Amino acid sequence: MAVLTKEQWRRRRILKRKLKKIGILTGFALIVILLLLLIIKVISGIVSSGNDGLFDEAGNYKIKQDLLTVSDYSRPGIELDNVTNLVLHYTGVPNMTAEEKRAYYESLKDTRETTESVHFLVDLDGTIYQLIPTKEVACASMRYNEYGISIEYCHTGADGSMTADTYQALVSLVAMLCEEYDLKTDDVIRHYDITSVNCPAFFVQDEANWEQFREDVSQARKGKEIKVTSAPVAQPTSTPAPTAEPSATPSTEPSVTPAE
Repeated sequence: MAVLTKEQWRRRRILKRKLKKIGILTGFALIVILLLLLIIKVISGIVSSGNDGLFDEAGNYKIKQDLLTVSDYSRPGIELDNVTNLVLHYTGVPNMTAEEKRAYYESLKDTRETTESVHFLVDLDGTIYQLIPTKEVACASMRYNEYGISIEYCHTGADGSMTADTYQALVSLVAMLCEEYDLKTDDVIRHYDITSVNCPAFFVQDEANWEQFREDVSQARKGKEIKVTSAPVAQPTSTPAPTAEPSATPSTEPSVTPAE
């Protein structure tokens, strides 16, 4: 066995001390990294818990939660985490209530006749219903399903005109969602802008109505009260008008983003 000289012993001790320091520093660095990851996770959890995709109010309007059953035909349960647009629809059937339209969407899990749904419904009296969390996709807007929130309103006229309550609630809902997802007013689009279908007719047949609506949304975002003046609305009628275009293009396949 070779005998180490004093110099060799000295160098070995120095090397051991260096290795020990490196080990301590490495362990400390790992602890710091783990703590940082834990902090990031906690902060992310706090932020995400503030928006679970469910909302209680929009301005002065309360939002009622009436979530659809998860199914391939109306609420597929697929995550939507990059909201870039709000898409407006109308029921297409004058005087149809939100309760009736919601019942239709719910029935699709059994009938499987088409794939269709929206995130929000605004009723004839201005009541807002949420059917799907905004963290999930709805089956309403073709290629925009994966990053758009769909809003459908009930109307009284065959031209898609609505009550003042419906209009004001719709403005408040859109303004709230624009603020929540940091969207521009130009990010609010119509079903028509995606598929050229006449939906929502009130905002398609007369471009002035659409410009007025987006201006009202802009004003609502500034905290100003919106009163229906220049935008024409209709009161409920006892005799329903002929059925107009549906809110989404029918599809026989359970696909969230059907081909155009």
